[in-house]
Amino acid sequence: MSATAVASTAPAYTMPVADDVSSSAVDVAVSLKDEALAAHAAVLKAGMNGDAVDKDALNKLVDVIGTETAEPVSRDALLAHTLLLSTFHRQTGDSEAKDLAFLCAAEVRYLAFLDALAKAVVKDKSLIETPPLPPMDVAMFWHSHMLSPLRFADDMTRRYDSTFDDMSLPLMRLAKVAIGTNKDDLEASRQFWAKNMPADMPYDITPADVDETKVIGRVVCPFCTSELALTMPEYAALRLHGQEHMCTHCAAEFMAEHVAVQRFLTMVKHAPVVRIAGTQSHPKTREPKPMLHANMTDLAALFDKAKWVKYSSKLPTLATWDDVKNMVMAPIMKGAADSLILPGNRLRFAMVIHAHKDAINGPWAMDMVRAVRRQRRFSRKMADLVQSGPSAVYHFQTEALVQYPKFLAMAVAHPSKPLVPTTAIDLAWHTHQLFPAVYSKHTLMLTGSVMNHDDSDDAKSEARIADGGKAIETLWMRTYGEEFLDARVPCTQGAKYHATETELLALYLTPGTCNVTHLGTAERAARCYYACAREVCDSMDVAKGAAKDTTERAARCYYACAREVCDSMDVAKGAAKDTTERAARCYYACAREVCDSMDVAKGAAKDTTERAARCYYACAREVCDSMDVANGTSLRATGF
Repeated sequence: MSATAVASTAPAYTMPVADDVSSSAVDVAVSLKDEALAAHAAVLKAGMNGDAVDKDALNKLVDVIGTETAEPVSRDALLAHTLLLSTFHRQTGDSEAKDLAFLCAAEVRYLAFLDALAKAVVKDKSLIETPPLPPMDVAMFWHSHMLSPLRFADDMTRRYDSTFDDMSLPLMRLAKVAIGTNKDDLEASRQFWAKNMPADMPYDITPADVDETKVIGRVVCPFCTSELALTMPEYAALRLHGQEHMCTHCAAEFMAEHVAVQRFLTMVKHAPVVRIAGTQSHPKTREPKPMLHANMTDLAALFDKAKWVKYSSKLPTLATWDDVKNMVMAPIMKGAADSLILPGNRLRFAMVIHAHKDAINGPWAMDMVRAVRRQRRFSRKMADLVQSGPSAVYHFQTEALVQYPKFLAMAVAHPSKPLVPTTAIDLAWHTHQLFPAVYSKHTLMLTGSVMNHDDSDDAKSEARIADGGKAIETLWMRTYGEEFLDARVPCTQGAKYHATETELLALYLTPGTCNVTHLGTAERAARCYYACAREVCDSMDVAKGAAKDTTERAARCYYACAREVCDSMDVAKGAAKDTTERAARCYYACAREVCDSMDVAKGAAKDTTERAARCYYACAREVCDSMDVANGTSLRATGF
């Protein structure tokens, strides 16, 4: 289990929709068939009422979700994302001080990049669809920011209005750059950077380029308001580890929480309410609705500056969030609650605290350095997965593609339950969130609110994740009749999801060579496929009775590996002249490729067995060094 994030949705029944809820919540009626809509409504209503969910309706909903999410959550997208995470994993300093210095530099560069991009989009709208590629350190921050969808939307709306509403992370383009292709795209992005970014900010930067002894962390003392310059070890102690720091001006000892509270109070005092983090979303749907009249009216009452001055004047100098909640927010909410237009705004202060509680600097609704560090746990898992070989990658991603629609359907069927994903589901979920507008639309249509992805690392969130992880195992078994942690996704499921990005396949997922040159051509064909298909056959040993001979073993191995259903392996049906040709024809049908001929007489191969291997070579678009076993070379294959 991932145990790093939890899904949460507002328990809102979206059909019919109240006047104050976005009509996009029922757009599904336009795009889906009536029976699909009926299935959605049935599952949603049962979930809201706590009733048993109709299995047929649930299965139909899972199919619908799989269809709707097929483009953003594709095998190509998962391949690209896995590659990108492996690249991010290498963006780590060799000491905590150096690493923090690198991340602080990247944090500044990320903000500068978005500011420059926002200005450029005003002049060139095509950049929304095809933004310039940021360097990997900036891409890492952009990626982590998107994985907190509510706070990312809030941040983009507050700082850039609607500029970035339809922009996604250029996932595939970044992945191709990471493997050394897409050079023209990279060069164009470098030119954008040189033209629009500060002259002293180079495009490329790695942890090795940063001198941690020359980087300082700036903090405003919450007691005397002096600006302090901290060394990286001091800054790490304060920002990352919750330790106290002594002000060199007033000798007050303070913690990061005190800095975050003072930052928030200063913002409330001086900034317009629409610029305060946590205020931009509709309290029910959680969509950004900055100018919604009802919400603006409620915010004016909740953030009346005179009341904030009155109550905050009683706070201790080094105030905590509990102090703010009890001494300021509680009395204001008590006086305003009954007059709020949107009942959900009774929870507005909780949303606001969540958006400020760990941020000690910058404009964002979260501590971006800590967010990137949290995602490293997941990127490490993906880097380890890649090292396990293409077979492991393929199986893992097949599980993600099969199980993720079920996970989203669970959110519909059990809206009040915190859902903690497996690592495979988490990869698909993260990938979906890298297309913010699409993710928001999909989850809003399904549940009536934008599904949040909470990877906070505070004690309360960690406890919630732990509890949710235990509960979902029982819930999943009751809902789907299968183990949650041991999915055992059938091999036949994998063939539904095809990869088409040959650059990623050929340059990234090339496994080692097949070192079995001493074998005959027939078994060579089988073993080559065995490697290429990335499936684990129990044994190539015919003596186990898996097949009559090695040739049939080749066919049966393919039959299992290709995840296709061949009508029969029985030659007597006339599907092929013999078992060997059946192997070739089985591949021919399964791979959905057109081989010019199965006729050995054309000289395409020495015999039908080699033709089977050559058919695989052509059909799978793989580069085999040679089919000639005698020359001692080996077969290489890459494609999924």
